[in-house]
Amino acid sequence: MDGDSLESDRDSRRQGGGDQDPDIIAELEQGELRFGNQGGSRANGSGFSMANGASAQVSVQSKGTYQVPSVIGGASAGSRSIIPTGNYFDDTTRRSRRMVSARKVVCPKGKRGDQGSRDYSRHHSAATAAIPELFGAAKHFRTKNADGELSYKYKDIQSEYVGNLDKLKLFRKRMEAFDMFDPFLIPTWTDPNAISVLDRWGDRKVDVIDLTKHWSKVSLEHVCAWQRDTFDWCTDVDNLTSMEWVKEFLTNSCDINLVKRLDEKFEQLFEYEQGGITYLKIALDEMFTMSNMVITSLQKFLKQFAQEGLAKVPNEDVRLCAEQIAAVCARLAEVDALPQEVPGYILEGFTRCSVVEFRDIHKLLYTTDKVRQMRAVSGRRDSNTTLVAVQKLCSEANDVFHSLNLTNKWNIPQGHRADAVGFACDNCGSPDHPSYKCPQPRNEAKITKAKEARTKSNDGRGSGGRGRGHGRGDGRGGRGGDRTNTRGKWGANKGDPATPGTNTSSGDGVEKQNGKWMMNCKSCGWNETHTSRFHGEWDRNQSTFCIPATHVFWTKSGTTPSALKGPTPAAGTASSGVSKGQLSGLINRYKTESDDGAFTSFLSEFESLLN
Repeated sequence: MDGDSLESDRDSRRQGGGDQDPDIIAELEQGELRFGNQGGSRANGSGFSMANGASAQVSVQSKGTYQVPSVIGGASAGSRSIIPTGNYFDDTTRRSRRMVSARKVVCPKGKRGDQGSRDYSRHHSAATAAIPELFGAAKHFRTKNADGELSYKYKDIQSEYVGNLDKLKLFRKRMEAFDMFDPFLIPTWTDPNAISVLDRWGDRKVDVIDLTKHWSKVSLEHVCAWQRDTFDWCTDVDNLTSMEWVKEFLTNSCDINLVKRLDEKFEQLFEYEQGGITYLKIALDEMFTMSNMVITSLQKFLKQFAQEGLAKVPNEDVRLCAEQIAAVCARLAEVDALPQEVPGYILEGFTRCSVVEFRDIHKLLYTTDKVRQMRAVSGRRDSNTTLVAVQKLCSEANDVFHSLNLTNKWNIPQGHRADAVGFACDNCGSPDHPSYKCPQPRNEAKITKAKEARTKSNDGRGSGGRGRGHGRGDGRGGRGGDRTNTRGKWGANKGDPATPGTNTSSGDGVEKQNGKWMMNCKSCGWNETHTSRFHGEWDRNQSTFCIPATHVFWTKSGTTPSALKGPTPAAGTASSGVSKGQLSGLINRYKTESDDGAFTSFLSEFESLLN
């Protein structure tokens, strides 16, 4: 407590009346006040100590009686020392924002230690350790495991952007903690042909680009020039260390397939342009490619959300949906390709929800936005303004979602499960029809693979019945039991156990009946032409129909499609009347999309027969 404060405190006490204890005043002037015991007043011989000006205000009400204000928040005054406001603030010196931000730095670059020392090695290991989840390469550059599954795979491009942007946030925090940002703040390239390095670059305090945020706004040529001049002229040697640490940190945090891709492009640069700055630029461009096709795809995703809404999102998860929308819009805004209509798309999508309260709120907001759009004067597109509006909508939607969940009002239909997408068409993936009604050409290998994946995902759900011995359960608590369902598919002939080998039973609708291979159809019964799955196609064209060459009937019977009698197609056309060119194009498309080697080989042989 300074002298002016003590004088004003002394004057206020004299004006308040009552005799003052000169000993207490003397102790206050010395910045120290002590009572005998903890936790009470001087009247009963107990109290607390305050020293060095870090004391609570003590008001002297009358001689021998002192009242100490209680601490807000439930703690007793004796449990902590409270600094007066006059001592808490110093209004003579204001800290800059740079000084405040410096508090986030765990290890300043000047404190890393001498190269080769133990401190340097510890700081280097901590700064370059990989983030928990690695950055991944594009899907077509990733290798598969033994099960044919991709590492770091995402369902779609917006999910991939969300995942990599979340990892980039962790990457930035590490860079900030170890004071490695400085070389990655790139100024304007004012005069590439200037002789002096100072004339080539603008003022970093006036106009600077943060490479970790706005990498799309600076070209690789611009970054290479900054990297070259940083190598040659940078005054702070610690900045050179920061560049190398960031490069090593990024390499450790990337999937091996992504590292290969980055190294291919990095090694094409001149040696004096190969540094941490250029490596980070190449990595970010590789992970967040924004070609014209990608931009069109992301814009289409936003329009599709307006048409389908939350109803198509598993469990109608607003949080997941908002993350994807925000990530997509951020990338589109970076290249100034975010349409002004996007806030309307998002609000319209939020109205397509099964939760009434959430739907009604966003219907009102959607109507308001439409009125605003009608009154607005069209002008130049401003992606940044649109992005701010999108981020605000997503944040507010998350707040409503959180509030409804806390009050148990987020009730979605029971049938809307997270795995609902597993019941889409096994042939083309569309949720609008089952595989047997699919209008696309059948891909038996793809259908079989989809069914096996769905069966595998359902294995842990248990196959018992409803308990108490009723139905298919195994006695009490049949649901979730270990007993497997031994009931085969409908119509499967179990055969005659007394005469084994007479009928070969199976659950796929193909059996040997009296020495002859037959197929079972739910509508037609046992026949030689089709199974239930192909009944519709057979019924439409009975004279020319033939089951696909990949059907299990040919494998079991040991015959080939050519052995089955059928009409001879006209020259240059397929048996269904489709032109040879159309059929060849279809075959080439499935050859490139299929992961089944056997099916691809069959398509190649079939294509050679057409030619």
